Amino acid sequence: VCLAYQGNDITSRHLVLMLTLANLGYVMSDVASDGFMVWIAHREPIQKRGKTQTLIYSANKLRQVFINLLILVGFSGLMINCP
Repeated sequence: VCLAYQGNDITSRHLVLMLTLANLGYVMSDVASDGFMVWIAHREPIQKRGKTQTLIYSANKLRQVFINLLILVGFSGLMINCP
């Protein structure tokens, strides 16, 4: 959002700073969700052990595929200057 207000005056320093902060937020949320998943997995009955992990990681990979397809279709083209 901050970069959108700058228009064409975006400097590489601002871009790197915003992307670094975005990556830091992603890493923090990923570590927290992995920790919570381990906490849940330790409380699963032995017969069902591993099903929660499988569900979470399957949903995560499906989300990654969807986001990559969205980026491929939505942000590629001549108008975006990305042939």
